[in-house]
Amino acid sequence: MTENKYNLSGKNVLICGGLGWLGSHYSKGILNSSNVIFILDNDDLDAYKDFFTKEELEKIVYQKVDFYNHEKFKTILRKIIKDNDINCLINNAFDFSSNTGFGKKIDFIESKINHWEKTADSGMIWPLISCREILRNRYKVNNISIINIASMYALIAPNPNNYLDNDSFMLPQYGMVKSSIINLTKYLASYYGAEGLRINSIAPGAFPKKDKLNNDFGEKLIRNIPLERLGEPEDLVGLVLFLLSNDSSYITGQTFAVDGGWTIRWAFMLLFKPGLDHQD
Repeated sequence: MTENKYNLSGKNVLICGGLGWLGSHYSKGILNSSNVIFILDNDDLDAYKDFFTKEELEKIVYQKVDFYNHEKFKTILRKIIKDNDINCLINNAFDFSSNTGFGKKIDFIESKINHWEKTADSGMIWPLISCREILRNRYKVNNISIINIASMYALIAPNPNNYLDNDSFMLPQYGMVKSSIINLTKYLASYYGAEGLRINSIAPGAFPKKDKLNNDFGEKLIRNIPLERLGEPEDLVGLVLFLLSNDSSYITGQTFAVDGGWTIRWAFMLLFKPGLDHQD
């Protein structure tokens, strides 16, 4: 676990999608720096009783929620934010199930519209709702900080060769909605900065669960990464804590790629692709 270097005293943190592979690590890191954390997720907290310590579980205020039920989601958000003076929000929730087309290879031309609609709901509408609700309370609390979890595929297109023989096919709608989150981040930073809002995005690179990682697929991914390794959740936790803390008080509207250098190498490869005529 990342060593606690940042002070979150006075920070009341709500994380949408605070369980799951990366979300649970964000939550655990925050618990080491805070007395309480509010978590919304569609998973069961009991499934994480071996991940969180007994002391950590006692500091979690958990609410299971169906994010697709927008009205109920808004009602739950509004009550938590109002009753607990929430001033830190992390938008991490996303539906990686068959609802959005994940888990199978789908040709773009033959892709189903309902997969795109569910992806847009999951990747754009859910964080839009939570951002709106915390901003409704901006005159009651000071120094609001929001982190939107985007993706490196909001910055670059996937290399299709990485996914030819793997079920983890990267769907085009995923990058599309994650790009929209980066633009929402910039918009809100620009329009609400004077009212005390700081909002930033994190664009994770390759952070696969090791127990579901095919060795050949892992090696393919690593070949794209200058640091020559896959990401570990702890590589993200420190940045999350920094962006929530007052140490980042002059940072807003930014997107931080945490990808081992993947995006700089892929951009370089496209720019200097063999056979292209380049001028100095």
